[in-house]
Amino acid sequence: MKTKIVAVLAPALLLTGCFATFTKTGEFTASPRSIDCDFTVYTTTPKRNFDEIGLIEFGGNMLEGSAGGPGSVSSVKSKSAEEVCRNGGNGLLLWETNGFGNYKKATVIYVHDV
Repeated sequence: MKTKIVAVLAPALLLTGCFATFTKTGEFTASPRSIDCDFTVYTTTPKRNFDEIGLIEFGGNMLEGSAGGPGSVSSVKSKSAEEVCRNGGNGLLLWETNGFGNYKKATVIYVHDV
């Protein structure tokens, strides 16, 4: 019986899409924004003053790469949009990719004077 359950669940786990998990890390709290808000993805530290709101960690399936997670900046933006907007961010500071070309973490930020 256990073998049948594993045989059914394993393909489902492999096909599960990338997900983003938010954790509050900064002391700054911003008001939630509309779920389809616009925000900027930064690949280097913004030159303007900003506050850290939290961390997004990406996970994903084996089809997206050996370690999962989004593999492009546009994919990162779409996968993290709900969490960025829900937590009041207007920017996302992207960390570098892992050895498989997947993004695993990004910092939700509020950039002042935008």
